[in-house]
Amino acid sequence: MAGDTLPIQSEFSGTIIKQVNGKKYQVQVFAKGDRLRLEYKYAIRTDFGYAAIEIIRLDQSETWYLLAQQKELLVTPLDPDDVLPMRPELPGERSRTVVGDATVASRAAQLFEIQTDQRGRAERF
Repeated sequence: MAGDTLPIQSEFSGTIIKQVNGKKYQVQVFAKGDRLRLEYKYAIRTDFGYAAIEIIRLDQSETWYLLAQQKELLVTPLDPDDVLPMRPELPGERSRTVVGDATVASRAAQLFEIQTDQRGRAERF
């Protein structure tokens, strides 16, 4: 029909560098609409093996872990505390400092250092 348009889904990708107890962890994040794909530079441990790729489906309230060694997909209920927020602030955010400017995928971007404290665990992103 004339004038009908599909809703535009926001997309982005980026890198999260997380420091916990002096150790750095890096995750590449890809987001589109209500879905997130996280590709870890390390493997995360699940009850059924290690996964380096996690897919978060907000629309289905599920998290999918790709267990490559078993050639399986582990589907679990979504834990809201584990989801990357789709809002400007991180849970437990204490401070946010602009580190500098950068270029990502040929686009201007700003780098931030964010300090959080959630459940007594201090983290730096």
